[in-house]
Amino acid sequence: LPVRPGSWVSPEDVGARLPAMVEGLRRAGVAVASVAADPTPPVLAGCGDAGVDLVRVMAGVDPGDPLGSVARQRDAWASLAADCERFGVRIGVQQHRGGYVATTMGVMSLIADAPEHLVMVWDACHDALTGADPAVSLELAAPRLAMANIKNAAFRDATATAMGAQPQELWYAPGR
Repeated sequence: LPVRPGSWVSPEDVGARLPAMVEGLRRAGVAVASVAADPTPPVLAGCGDAGVDLVRVMAGVDPGDPLGSVARQRDAWASLAADCERFGVRIGVQQHRGGYVATTMGVMSLIADAPEHLVMVWDACHDALTGADPAVSLELAAPRLAMANIKNAAFRDATATAMGAQPQELWYAPGR
């Protein structure tokens, strides 16, 4: 469930709206396994009140300072240990293709020496799209694995260019 500006639950009203939203979904037969949000103390408190024990984040990589930017995010998340313990919430770092730490190995390295409340949210799709073998990367994630996301995506040939090369485009298969 996203907690973002413009979503059903925003960071400004997370304390009031998240528990009600999670309860409404529960009554409809839908369990909320995680919240995608910036793990601020109000978000962690709202998750605790709602019974959602996992906040999903991605570690953005600043091209001007890739190692420093990722380390600063890890340190900021690690500094929330007392709030995570108080509210019974963990912070799950998910690998994500693009401008983020993109591989399981990268996330596991990021959280290797971090407090126990920093865990892995493994995404088979994003590992596969980076060329990693999900069967191997899932095993790498196992020691800190909190959640697994499964999606249908692949690269496929796009229209040939004037030079005859076959560019690749990302394609998400329809779920059925």
